[in-house]
Amino acid sequence: MENKNESSFEAKIEKIEEIIDSLQSSKVGIDDSLILLEQAQNLAIECNKILSDAELKFSELREKFSSNDNLEKQ
Repeated sequence: MENKNESSFEAKIEKIEEIIDSLQSSKVGIDDSLILLEQAQNLAIECNKILSDAELKFSELREKFSSNDNLEKQ
C-alpha cells in the first residue's frame, strides 16, 4: 500500500477539497482564485490518470485470471 504522501490519489483529492474550501471562503482574491483553480484542474487531471491506470491494470488482471480459469477447465 502506498503511503499517504503528496503523490497519492487520496492526497490529491484532499488537496482539491482544500482548494474548494478556500475558494468558497470568499477570502481569496481573483488572482489567487485563478491560481487555485489551475492547481485543482492539474490535480484532477493527475487523479484521472491514476484512475485510468488502475482501470487498465484491473482489466489486465481480470483478463489474466479469466485466461487461467479457461486453461484449468481444459
